[in-house]
Amino acid sequence: MKKRIIAIVMMVVMVMCLSMTAFAANGVSSEENAVLEHFIQVLNKHKANIGPGNITQYIAEATNALNYADLNSAACKDLDNAVTAVDNYLTANVKSRNDARNKLPDVLNIVNTTSQKYGMTVSVDTNTGFATVTFGNTVIARTGGGVGIVNQTGVNTTITVVALAAVAFVVAGIASVVISRKNKVVAQ
Repeated sequence: MKKRIIAIVMMVVMVMCLSMTAFAANGVSSEENAVLEHFIQVLNKHKANIGPGNITQYIAEATNALNYADLNSAACKDLDNAVTAVDNYLTANVKSRNDARNKLPDVLNIVNTTSQKYGMTVSVDTNTGFATVTFGNTVIARTGGGVGIVNQTGVNTTITVVALAAVAFVVAGIASVVISRKNKVVAQ
């Protein structure tokens, strides 16, 4: 029975080690994350005119795009300036959801003027409001509308899984030592 418990613990550790998710090699850098956070602030500022469902989907698309892209400091600064330009445009020109829908081509023009420098193109379905980010002809991961899921979250779980595996190995080692000592005491 004791060997079965140790075997179960070891099996759990192995499953944990094999369950690491596949993320982009670099994930989201701190500079890319700063652009994303600014983007989220702008979306939340204009939430009444954009709609909360679309905001969630836009954040997922931006996260996917930043996981896919490998942007340097200059590119991040350029994209951050584009986010500021969109914020300024929305503040000056959009007062309702209907305005937001009508001004969408202008907003996309601001976004794509910058994003296309780095191989990204953003499009938005005028009926659903869902965004799609492509690199060349490759759709990154269209989220929302039942079309797909967020493939990459930017959260790297490697350290967490390794730490849990190490703790499990230590616990399994201590348990096996305790069990073997009890067996020796009983046998004497």
